[in-house]
Amino acid sequence: MMAKRRFSPPAEVWTILPTLALLGFAGWVALMASTGNPLGVVIFITGFLAATWRACQRWHELGAEIDEARHRLNRPRRGGGA
Repeated sequence: MMAKRRFSPPAEVWTILPTLALLGFAGWVALMASTGNPLGVVIFITGFLAATWRACQRWHELGAEIDEARHRLNRPRRGGGA
């Protein structure tokens, strides 16, 4: 009997990447604010939020696809026979 595989991203990746992204984001905003470029800050914040929103949407889409595939694999087959 084969063991079932479960999808789970490595914990380190999902901890380190958002932390680095937030640090980069904070640094960029601080740089733009210090150079007196408020439009740059607004554009960057808007782009960052849009990219984050899209990444979250894609993450949920992938999760739904994985759940659907699992459901299809675990569904009993019609016809019985061995």
